[in-house]
Amino acid sequence: MARRPKTDNGPSAAEKTTHETSKQAVKNTSERARRIVERAVENVLDRIKAFLEKISPKVVDDIAARVTDKIAAGIVEKLAGSASDESTADSSPDEAANKSSDETAKKARAKAEDGASQGWPLRPSARQATASAAGSKRQSPEVERPPPPKRARTMSEPEQRRNPKRKAGEEVNSLARETADVSEKLLEETLKPLSAADIQEWDGWAEVESEPQLGVTGVEATELLAAEQWALDFLQRPVFGLIFLFQYAPHLEGEDGDEEEEAPIWFANQTTNNSCASVAILNIVMNADDAELGEQLRAFRESTRDLSTPLRGHRIGSDSFIRAAHNSFVRRVDQLNADLCLANEADAARLKPAGKHGVPKKGKQQQPPPASKKRKRKKKRPSVDYGFHFIAYVPAGGHVWELDGMRTKPREIGTLVPDEDWTSIARPRIQGRMRQYQENENGFSLLALCRSPLVAERNAIALAVAEMLHLRSEKQHDAQLVDMVSADEPVIDIESSAELREFGLEKSDIINAHVPGSHEARISEPDFGAEKAYARYAELVTEARRAMGTYRQAIIDVADEEKRVTARTKDYTPALHCWMKKLAEKGVLEDVIKTSR
Repeated sequence: MARRPKTDNGPSAAEKTTHETSKQAVKNTSERARRIVERAVENVLDRIKAFLEKISPKVVDDIAARVTDKIAAGIVEKLAGSASDESTADSSPDEAANKSSDETAKKARAKAEDGASQGWPLRPSARQATASAAGSKRQSPEVERPPPPKRARTMSEPEQRRNPKRKAGEEVNSLARETADVSEKLLEETLKPLSAADIQEWDGWAEVESEPQLGVTGVEATELLAAEQWALDFLQRPVFGLIFLFQYAPHLEGEDGDEEEEAPIWFANQTTNNSCASVAILNIVMNADDAELGEQLRAFRESTRDLSTPLRGHRIGSDSFIRAAHNSFVRRVDQLNADLCLANEADAARLKPAGKHGVPKKGKQQQPPPASKKRKRKKKRPSVDYGFHFIAYVPAGGHVWELDGMRTKPREIGTLVPDEDWTSIARPRIQGRMRQYQENENGFSLLALCRSPLVAERNAIALAVAEMLHLRSEKQHDAQLVDMVSADEPVIDIESSAELREFGLEKSDIINAHVPGSHEARISEPDFGAEKAYARYAELVTEARRAMGTYRQAIIDVADEEKRVTARTKDYTPALHCWMKKLAEKGVLEDVIKTSR
């Protein structure tokens, strides 16, 4: 039988088709894996978003987004490695094409042999022609060879697949499940409530509403509605200090050179982020002679008395008692947010290029530019939004001081004048700052640290009762006055410990109360008879009963405030998260979404 001439026309159409098919199969597998990854990530994001939008504040969303991005990046990286391993194990597209073409050639040769046995004309394949052209010694295709015997397959042996099942989909699904589990665990850890030990051990300072439990008794913080003198006159006396809150803008802070190098006051710089409120409070109470400091603060003031202002600020930031008091309301998510901000600042500092220090060139020395008239440049407002800042105003050492933790030294703003309220000196300074910032700010806040009404009213009760006892003692021989006083109901029985304890008093507080000289001079007047004495006694009774009523109301207000503080320290986010999770599992949220549409 005549043979076809030898040709060298390259790969056959079947080989090209096989090559393209293999490339398309690899491409389809990669695309399918990518879609699976996207669905897995979307599933995780949907589950997180379902409850975070209703439960957590914006900072939780930011942290969850960062966690999800990192997890998604890990998935893509693992899938890329998995796809690379698969392509290596299954061979490259060219190798796959060659392997497929070999299998095709074998099948074609077997088919040709079957056809020859049935009398069909035989045609050598392109691979056989190429092999013959290369001089390989191969058996003639005209020689008939019996087909290989078919091996029987057992029941337990799996059937051979033409295309083996790939494991990429299984790996992606498994990875998606692991990702969902990790995300759920991270979220649960983020929402877990903090214990007192957790707050004590954390070294950070959170930017949250602070309720410093500093152990200062007899001092109350009051918010003023206006920076006018009438609002300041309404405050309980004495006023230990004022705190002015505003959004910090360094481009508006002028250097007027009024800072005192050696000020006779206790002042600390702010060296720790988010601690400005606590620093302002400490700068006031440490200079308040009448404030009753706790044992920890007294020891802290004595240990820092001889330190410089920056070192005092550093001691504040490292003191566990003050830090735990500042973080009374912190949640775990607030801790994570503060740590994340600090980590971002550290990363930004590492990535920031070092400053270039110019080296003076050798040669002729340059002359300084001629002196010119100084012009006051208009400072541009930076694009950075700074946080809120606290400045304290306090009377101490015969002067009124402005204590700004961002400045190295205190600033004197006035001298105390006898019989003049020191707040009248601080008020113009505060109003000037408000006018300076009013173009950039829509509102400010002004707080006053003053004597607690409990202390003031308790002292008023003790003084009124002491004056009543003194009046009765001086006029005990006036029978008319004794009869008139005996007919009235007694205000309080100083022999009853229960009645005194209701107002936080003891018998010694009334006996040792200092009776003013004006009272003694009044009852010593010659015409101070029974009627005038009884009128004065009635005034003292009215004053005592008024102070008692105010004290009882202050007790109620303090109890309500303590309840609010206790409720504020409780974190109900884990319970809400569990509740929303159960609703999602029951399909209730899907019904709500459908109904809302």
